[in-house]
This record gives sequence, C-alpha cells and structure tokens, in this order.
Amino acid sequence: MTIITVRAGVMAVDSLITAGGTIVGQCKKWGKVPEHMGGGFIAGSGDSAGVSQALADIDKYNFDLIGRDSNEKYTLVALRGDGSVMINETGTWFGYDAEYYAEGSGAQLALGAMAQGATAYEAAQIACRLSTSCGGEVHVFGLEEARGDSVQYSSSIGVEAPSEDLLSRFRATDFDSNMA
Repeated sequence: MTIITVRAGVMAVDSLITAGGTIVGQCKKWGKVPEHMGGGFIAGSGDSAGVSQALADIDKYNFDLIGRDSNEKYTLVALRGDGSVMINETGTWFGYDAEYYAEGSGAQLALGAMAQGATAYEAAQIACRLSTSCGGEVHVFGLEEARGDSVQYSSSIGVEAPSEDLLSRFRATDFDSNMA
C-alpha cells in the first residue's frame, strides 16, 4: 500500500508496492500537476493500475477529469499550487480543509505523528518505520522550494529511523500506567 502525507505545503510519498502483505517492489506513485492546471503535486494510493493510469492522464485532461473514468479502487491526493489539498476517492474531487492530511495504509500512524507536531516528511518516516505496508524511497515535494528529487534513506525497508527527538515526543505519555 502507501503513505501520502501533506502538511504546510509539503507532500511526502513512499514508493513501496505490496500484494497480500508481501513486498513486491517499488513504483512512482506521484506526479507534478502542470501549471496550466494550477500546479502542485498529485499522488495516489490503492490499486496500482488505477493510480498509474490517473498519473498518466495528468497531461491529457483537465484536472477535474483525472481519475473520473476508472473502476479501480484508489484514492488521489493533490497538493495544489495555491496550497490547497484536494482528494478524489470516487472519481470526483473535493477540497480538504485541515492542518494536515494522510492517506494510505500508514495514515493512522502518520496522523498521530502530525498531531504531535511532526512534519509531512517526519510523519511519512514514522509510517514507513512502523507499517509493514509502507517503505521504499520517500519522495518529498514542497511548494516553496523545488524538492522534486527523491530522497533515499537506508534501512531494511528503505527508510531511516525517525530522530530520537521526534520519538521522544511519543514516549512522553506513560501508556503502561494507563493500562494498570
């Protein structure tokens, strides 16, 4: 599956492909939205064939038509050039107005991380570290700066461990005392 995170004009996307819990490879799950369509970045999670086709359609259609004619099950997330976030789950785009967003099998982990102050990049790192369905190369894009180059991290799943400072935020709560 996937992790896609968005916060403060930054999108982070992993590249791992799994099938039935087995790692089968990596693929590009993102694309750049052309300037004539508002600019920004788009990424997808779910059915790989549907996501690949939607990304291939970016240059062919008006933004509103991307993902409309598919029977595949996938979700598209767009970080528009103006900083707005758009989601497409059913062939129709809708706006998402929140401080941060996460999509994919690592979404709950990433949302928890961002609720504790993690950036989009840090949240994707945490999801890749803790979810067996996220990993591979993590691509980071920002609206303020050109961050189109993929960023490679090293570990058994392709992502370095989150910093000790970031992890310390999650250790601040004593869960064991709440379980007694």
